[in-house]
Amino acid sequence: MSNNTLTVESLLADAMPQSNYEWPDSLPHLSQQLPKNKSEEDRKFLLKECSVYRDFDPTKFYNSYKNHSKEQFIIEFLNHHAFQFNSRRRFRESLKIQTTVKKVLKKSTPLDIVIPIFCVIGNLAKRIEPTTVTFAEACSLQSLQNISKLFLDMTSVELRFQIIADSNFYVRPLGSDPIISSKYLDDLKKYSKENELENLYIHDMCDMAKRKHPTIPSFFLLKNAR
Repeated sequence: MSNNTLTVESLLADAMPQSNYEWPDSLPHLSQQLPKNKSEEDRKFLLKECSVYRDFDPTKFYNSYKNHSKEQFIIEFLNHHAFQFNSRRRFRESLKIQTTVKKVLKKSTPLDIVIPIFCVIGNLAKRIEPTTVTFAEACSLQSLQNISKLFLDMTSVELRFQIIADSNFYVRPLGSDPIISSKYLDDLKKYSKENELENLYIHDMCDMAKRKHPTIPSFFLLKNAR
């Protein structure tokens, strides 16, 4: 056999960690350990610093759009490059967006934004971080609440984020542990409640799917059987 031929044994040997690597005493899954900061005050400080949108200057934005209609003001706020990562031109020209904002202003109702995010990765062989709410996710949640507060201050309109968590929905295709995924979703809701993130509403995609389509469980079973 040629020396250049790859074998399972050679791949495993190359993938072995260095000799000075120390395995943890316990599995990190479901661990409540937080980043090792000097104190809880340091963590709070970092969280506050990381959840602020420094690219958005409220005073500068207000002076730029104060003479526009309230509808245009709202659309341009949501379309600011600090918040908008999709096509800003398509968002600005979207008739659906314009119609939604008009209805909100006419009926004096909150403006809802749907965000499909937060899918826990439960691959036991690859996961390193604990499958609970991480520091980065806490920053994301705090950032969304900060946007809502800023939006209310500048427009007098309540902005609500409807967060769709798909951690349970993709348990089967991702090979995740359903208990870990369910607890992760509970942790998201618990964090939001304990930190008074009142403009964030977290939903389980599975609950939405089964209410909309009662046949979805049977559909998944049929697909798996095939």
